[in-house]
Amino acid sequence: MAQQINVNIRMDKDIKEKADALFNALGFNLTTAVNTFVRQALREQRLPFQPKLLQHPLDDSFEKQKETELETALRKAWIEKLNKTILLSADERLIDLPRSNTMREPINLAD
Repeated sequence: MAQQINVNIRMDKDIKEKADALFNALGFNLTTAVNTFVRQALREQRLPFQPKLLQHPLDDSFEKQKETELETALRKAWIEKLNKTILLSADERLIDLPRSNTMREPINLAD
């Protein structure tokens, strides 16, 4: 049998308690689980799982906040554009009106 040594690792207390509960339910203890992990990593010459980034709940709220900020900015820009259109002078508004080929007679309001 190979010589065994003690290895100390640090982890949060609540993580260790949750890990103990999980591994006990699977018929392991933490030592056996860690040894299994290391043996599997050595056998495969890689981590025995595929690491990936998971979105943390804070990331979701950050994304929602950014979406809300974008929507607010778009709304504000649209309102500013509408306000600029409304505030155009009468002459500027007339330039944008379609022109007719026939000129209309001016109306005499004095009659």
